[in-house]
Amino acid sequence: MLSQAEMALVEKMMDALQIGSSQHKVVKGDNNNINNSNNSKSRGGRRFPDKLITT
Repeated sequence: MLSQAEMALVEKMMDALQIGSSQHKVVKGDNNNINNSNNSKSRGGRRFPDKLITT
């Protein structure tokens, strides 16, 4: 059996690997889609008029 400290280290390492891999997936795949949709729709259709109206 591993000690509690060793188990904690293993869990932290596993969390770090999972977080890292999920971040890379988001950056490579979803972020491009989100940025493209924001550039075409949100900024032109929603964000810009909202800023003009509020100011």
